[in-house]
Amino acid sequence: MNSGERSAGIVLGKVTAVKDPEQQGRVQVSYPWVSGPETRWVSVASPMAGNDRGFFCMPKIDDEVILAFHMNMWDHPVVMGFLWNPVQKAPSPDERQCMWRSDNKHTIRLVDSTPNKGDVGGIFLEDGHGNAITMTNTNITIKSQGALTIEAAGVITIDGRPVKKVGPEI
Repeated sequence: MNSGERSAGIVLGKVTAVKDPEQQGRVQVSYPWVSGPETRWVSVASPMAGNDRGFFCMPKIDDEVILAFHMNMWDHPVVMGFLWNPVQKAPSPDERQCMWRSDNKHTIRLVDSTPNKGDVGGIFLEDGHGNAITMTNTNITIKSQGALTIEAAGVITIDGRPVKKVGPEI
């Protein structure tokens, strides 16, 4: 992979480092199919990126990447995405789920179901401690493994009838 060489198409690589020395959000990538140690710091495409804003989620070392080359030049690679494989499995086998999950199991999950009597699925926000917010067609549940605090600079209004009290007096 010499400077100035060209190649059409995409190739696979492997993440070898994620702490970009220039703090540009790049990852270091190796090319396992190239003989000899070949690594580069490579920019990562994102669904949205701009000055101090956008979608930011770094891969982990050994993640498999898809690389394309700007103007087909080997010395201008861009990470286009990442792959699940037999070693690094997807977080869910359920095709009805859209999910974002971190290493520590913090999860945002959108679940589509076959529409049935107003039920079209739900949204689930879970952290690695077991705290959760669940939203479905007839219910919103907030679950806390410890204390639950609601803060407001103004009035807090609970509107619904009946309001069911469970537990001792406040």
